[in-house]
Amino acid sequence: DLIGITELERPAWEGYDIDKYWKSGDLRRANADKLSVNLPTGTPWTVSREDQKWQEWMRRGATDLLLIANLPGHFAAGPSDPRRVIIPLDKNAWKAQDKTLQIDVQDDSVRMMTPPRLHK
Repeated sequence: DLIGITELERPAWEGYDIDKYWKSGDLRRANADKLSVNLPTGTPWTVSREDQKWQEWMRRGATDLLLIANLPGHFAAGPSDPRRVIIPLDKNAWKAQDKTLQIDVQDDSVRMMTPPRLHK
C-alpha cells in the first residue's frame, strides 16, 4: 500500500502495528488514503504524477509517502519494522532520475533505491 501522509499524521503511522494493519477489518487500513497493488515478482509499478490519487495527496498537503508491504515471515513490531518505509516528498531530498523514486520490495524488507541528496 502507498499512502500519502501529512506531517501531522506521520507520528501515528510511525508506530502503528503492521501486523494489525494487515488483519482483516483493520479500520486504519480501511480508512487510509491509499493506493494498493499486488506486485508480481520482477514487475515495476509506476505511479504517475498525473494519477488522480497522487493529485489528491498533494491537495491534502501530503509531506511523505508511506509504503507498507505485506511480506511473508514474522517481524518485530515498532518503528523499525522493515515492512514500513516513510519517504519524504521533498524534491530536494533525492537524487532522482526522471523525477522518479525507486523502491525495492523484497521478501524481508522494503528499501529505497534512489539515493538521498546529502545536505551540507
